[in-house]
Amino acid sequence: MPAISAARTTTSGEELPWTRPATPMSSASPDQTSIPVKVGPDLTYNLGDRDAFVAKVKADGTALVYAGYIGGAGDNDFGEAIAVDSAGNAYVAGFTDSDETTFPVKVGPGLIHGGEDDAFVAKVKADGTGFVYVGYTSTASPVLTRIAMGWCRSRPASA
Repeated sequence: MPAISAARTTTSGEELPWTRPATPMSSASPDQTSIPVKVGPDLTYNLGDRDAFVAKVKADGTALVYAGYIGGAGDNDFGEAIAVDSAGNAYVAGFTDSDETTFPVKVGPGLIHGGEDDAFVAKVKADGTGFVYVGYTSTASPVLTRIAMGWCRSRPASA
């Protein structure tokens, strides 16, 4: 499985440091429309001050496989964390103040914006051509800063 990381920027576009390694997958929130979009999941900057973005770089680092936006018309659409499953699908977690009329909600987990900044999670198809799902996960100004891939085993109920 490829290495994963998340990137963060200040409102002036300055990148904030992370303690995670450089990787072929990235998620951040640009303050401008200068992301070199390719394939998807969304090739259109969605207004507001910033949209999150997700990008996949070829394993040899020579080019983008895909790059696109995740956002709506609100001012704050931030990608805070990213993970990749064994099939190559990317999972992006973050928060947004965009409501469901402009944010690309699809399937869920939640389809209705509930407050100021709602946490969201998005599953991006392995080839970057679109979303498997995008939805809100909570309200009241949450910030999702981590996302992980894994499994859990069910335990039988205690007698």
